Amino acid sequence: MYLTPITWKRSVILSLFVIVSLFVTSGGSSIYALENSNAVTQIPIQADTYVNAGSLANTNYGTDPMLQVRTWSSDPNYTRESYMKFDLSSYSGEVGSVTLNVYAAVINTNGSPLAFQLYGVEDDTWTENRVTWNEKPVMDHYLANVNVGLTWKWIQVDVTSFVKAQLASDQVASFGLTQAAKSGALIHINSKENAVNQPYLSLSHRRVDPSAPRWPSDASVVIENLGENGLDLKWSETQSPGNTDNYQIYQNGKSIATVTSDTYHIPIQDLDIGSTYTFKIEAGNSQNKWSHDGPYVTVNVPKTELKQMKIGNVFNENEPIQFKVATLLPSVTWSVYDMQGAKMSEGTEFNDRGNAIINVPYSKRGYFKLRATAGSSDQQTSVPLETSFAVLSPYDFTAVADSPFGMATHLHRGQTNTIPIIQQAGVKSVRDGIEWHAIEKAKGVYTFNPVPDNYMAKLKEQGIDMLFVSGYNNPFYDNNGTPYTDQGREGFANYAEAYVDYYKDQLIAMEAYNEFHGSFGKRGNSPANSRPDYYFNLLKKTYETVKASHPEFPVYGIVASEDAVSWIEEVFKLGGLQYMDAVTLHPYRYPSEPEGLTESLDQIKALIRQYNNGQDKPIWITEFGYPTHNAANGVDEIIQANYLVRYYVSAISSGVEKIYWYDMVNDGLRKDYNEDNFGLLRNAADPFGAFTPKPAYTAYAAMTRELTGWQFHEEESLESDLKSYLFMDGGQNNKRVVWSLEPASAVIKTNQPVEITDMMGNTRTYVPTNGNIYVTLTGEPIYIKGNIQAINKDAMFTVSGGGALSGEPVTFQVEMNNTTAEVLDFTLEVEDQSYALNAGPGQTKLQSVVVNGLDEPGTRIVKGVLKAGGQVVGLLQYVAAVESSETVQIRPVFNGTEPLSQSIKVQIRNHSKFNALPVHRIDWQLGTLSGHQEVNQVLQPDSTGTFDIALQNVELGKSLSSDVKVAYGNNKTYVYKGNIDFNPVYSGTLNVDGNPDPLIVVKAPTIDLSKGNVKVNGYQGADDLSGSVWLNYDNDNFYLTAKIKDNIHAYPATDVNMWNSDSIQFAISNGLPGEDPNYYEYGISQTSAGSQIYRWMAPVGVEKGLVTNGEVRVARDEAQKLTTYELALPWSELAPIMTESGVFNFSLLVNDNDGNQRRGFIEWGGGIGDGKAPSKFRSMQWIQE
Repeated sequence: MYLTPITWKRSVILSLFVIVSLFVTSGGSSIYALENSNAVTQIPIQADTYVNAGSLANTNYGTDPMLQVRTWSSDPNYTRESYMKFDLSSYSGEVGSVTLNVYAAVINTNGSPLAFQLYGVEDDTWTENRVTWNEKPVMDHYLANVNVGLTWKWIQVDVTSFVKAQLASDQVASFGLTQAAKSGALIHINSKENAVNQPYLSLSHRRVDPSAPRWPSDASVVIENLGENGLDLKWSETQSPGNTDNYQIYQNGKSIATVTSDTYHIPIQDLDIGSTYTFKIEAGNSQNKWSHDGPYVTVNVPKTELKQMKIGNVFNENEPIQFKVATLLPSVTWSVYDMQGAKMSEGTEFNDRGNAIINVPYSKRGYFKLRATAGSSDQQTSVPLETSFAVLSPYDFTAVADSPFGMATHLHRGQTNTIPIIQQAGVKSVRDGIEWHAIEKAKGVYTFNPVPDNYMAKLKEQGIDMLFVSGYNNPFYDNNGTPYTDQGREGFANYAEAYVDYYKDQLIAMEAYNEFHGSFGKRGNSPANSRPDYYFNLLKKTYETVKASHPEFPVYGIVASEDAVSWIEEVFKLGGLQYMDAVTLHPYRYPSEPEGLTESLDQIKALIRQYNNGQDKPIWITEFGYPTHNAANGVDEIIQANYLVRYYVSAISSGVEKIYWYDMVNDGLRKDYNEDNFGLLRNAADPFGAFTPKPAYTAYAAMTRELTGWQFHEEESLESDLKSYLFMDGGQNNKRVVWSLEPASAVIKTNQPVEITDMMGNTRTYVPTNGNIYVTLTGEPIYIKGNIQAINKDAMFTVSGGGALSGEPVTFQVEMNNTTAEVLDFTLEVEDQSYALNAGPGQTKLQSVVVNGLDEPGTRIVKGVLKAGGQVVGLLQYVAAVESSETVQIRPVFNGTEPLSQSIKVQIRNHSKFNALPVHRIDWQLGTLSGHQEVNQVLQPDSTGTFDIALQNVELGKSLSSDVKVAYGNNKTYVYKGNIDFNPVYSGTLNVDGNPDPLIVVKAPTIDLSKGNVKVNGYQGADDLSGSVWLNYDNDNFYLTAKIKDNIHAYPATDVNMWNSDSIQFAISNGLPGEDPNYYEYGISQTSAGSQIYRWMAPVGVEKGLVTNGEVRVARDEAQKLTTYELALPWSELAPIMTESGVFNFSLLVNDNDGNQRRGFIEWGGGIGDGKAPSKFRSMQWIQE
């Protein structure tokens, strides 16, 4: 047969993952079905359930009498799939034919098709009382399209080939039922819980057509020659080749070819990337008799992508470090870089039937990045790939009885498969819990299956305990609000007691509610309103109820930020300390350094002693973290790792018994939103791969290995900025955790060798020379094990240098200052280079060191080993901030004078002092407009280019989706993807007196709240809350005028809490939304202390708090139910925002309080009240007069 080149529906690189089913029998002999037996065996169903997407993705339906199948893409809450499982072990005969029998009907015809697709499922480990949408098994092999009628009836489906394969393997057959549709009909099927007409399998010795060709029991179909030029199917012959004339090839149940050979090259025309196809071969003879039990193979057609060989790419150093690249491209080149940015290894692998396996040689422990490129043979196509991985030392944490190292988790969010790498990190207890409403689904009935039973069982397997955090509300009590009545508090306490009773062997303690002092304490319309007296009553009832049944079980309270000091004290005053066995706190300090923790904890300890008869109580920190989001209060990934260790050590030194990082896994993918970036592992949908580590994960794992079993002894007194915390192991061994608040040259005084372990867990022995070991201390903690006399600052070796740009080398200087009376001779080894450092008495030696830089902005850490006489005597370090070598800015601007024209300006700055920067082209889309502009210009070093895209009649005040791509440099592309607005802001000066200036408000408002997002409970329309806002500016100030219609004016709060009153909050930053993380967030409100301005968010170095350098007036016209706000804010309070920049981004909300509590807000833009995310702001333009 002629083999034609393979063609694909889409011209992108594909990768095929192959699942091959082999029919194997013991001894390898051929086995046939008995032709003369008509006996049929019925096998009842063992397990079945359906699963539901959307908000019910964690709900189990294993006891439902009906299975359901439907796909409704516009609303996942209406999408259901079903699963069935059959135990085949009772069947002892040979298999001729197998039929699946189901009793089914279409229930809702509002959709099409009236059918479902049946799949074979290889994973039989699922259980009907636990499986949910979030943890459902994969549907592997397409078996049939099954049409269903409008009336109930039995439906038979031939499943012979799949059941034969399962009999030959584990004797269990699982099936999946799904629907390929956008808006499908709802299908019901009787389940095994139904009283009648339950699903069953019919197995017969007799083949469907006894005169058709026979397949041997080891028949197979395999993929051969899988590559960029094609795909071959090859299958074994039938047992009776003389009775076989043709083979028919089926693709997902449809015949696509009839051939005479046993090899077929498929010119696949219609395969979709990301889809899965099952190819099945059937044999026929000259009498047109065809088999029904032929072999099959299932092929997945994804894009070229990295596949994990271990969950999260977390490896122990004694196991293979492997990655799979699924691809049709012939080769994959790769490189590995450590956390410092140094290249560790590289190589090239070749495609073997759709996969290239990368084997990374072990070099050291730590955090690493793998960068790979899959390429075509003609070098015309390349696909870049990137992921991160961690290499840890082996450690048996199951043998550890207890430790202070905990972790906050959200295991119910499809994260149960992270539990092994949570344990591998050294976590001994997690903080988790399922909310009240999801446990008490029927009043007085508490359900723990399937969630949290599913993850509690896995935690137990890994030897991990749990701290149970309880919360929050339940629709059966107090109108589904925060508990505020005796009945509500009793219901909450009973839920907590039921939880403790059910899992008492796995729980180490429980927390009575979570952050009652914040928004969790004001859920619904509850009058509890976060008040300390309402918390006290809830705490007391919960404590007494749990203790009545479990008197020894620890119940903890407060569960609040340590800066809520006045709230905490009020709870203590009411006697709250009598109803808690420990105080738990959430001392978030980001982005500030951790070392201030001790002082804030001392304040809480003093309050405990004051209200506890001079006695202490244990303190646990059950939430803290440093998010890596792109905002002024975020940190980068390396700083997150540094601060994690420093915080744990600081907390332990302050007597905190257990500390829980928040949290294990990033909650989402928004780069500028704090809640999506706290994790030590990346989100399941992250481009780097599901649950891949950040550097902080490896730092946590190294810390637990270094400090588990060691007891804190003291914080040592050192020179300014130097930190040293001494730990003892119960014997004579000691270990210090050491760092410096600023880079410092230092010396370790000792007469014995010491071991120094870096933050990634790599240990090296250092030998003193003349009683000295020389080190550069930085913000990265190190562990020093051994007997030492002192750690002092020392100038023998100093390291200095400037910044660096991406794509260029990093250069720094090492200066040796010989203050001794002897000639000193050292060698400095830096990565693959060696430098001689020698100087006579009183002399200095300056050595320049050049190392490879980074391809992207980041932190380049360079570590050099200092040697003398062949022995390692020091560790020198340099930390370089690598900035981008180019800056691309997109600016939607107005041009000229009225009537203003509009354009998008693309400005590119080449920061390099040495290299020219070619700019190739710009592709853009704005709303329904789009275009392409060839540039083909070269920017000389240290120069700027501006390219203008003219626009026609873009609507004002409307957010338009945009996608701007700028191609430049060596295969670089800058992409801006987000919303762009044209909102002109004109010059104008306000007289801030509480009366709107006529010349200002006569013009159209800048912001109309009727176009905002209403998030007010029980909103009654414009008379309830509405209004307009005008923005203006002059050389001295930024101005805001607002006229707010509000039926009730209330302002009970002041200062930092003014957002709980009728008030306005706004955020502002330079450039497009999300471009500059250094944004401001301000509030203005009438308060009991008068009109106030408050600053919640600011760039680094700008103080937060009340602002007195500005004018604000809030005036109320009660007859008109109108509140007027006027603000003049000097530009010095908004630096570096300037009107000359042309473009800024802005968001605003108006809070509503009708006297009892904050009801909510109306937000224009976003990223303030709905979660701090500057990418949700909207772009505006300063109109120059």
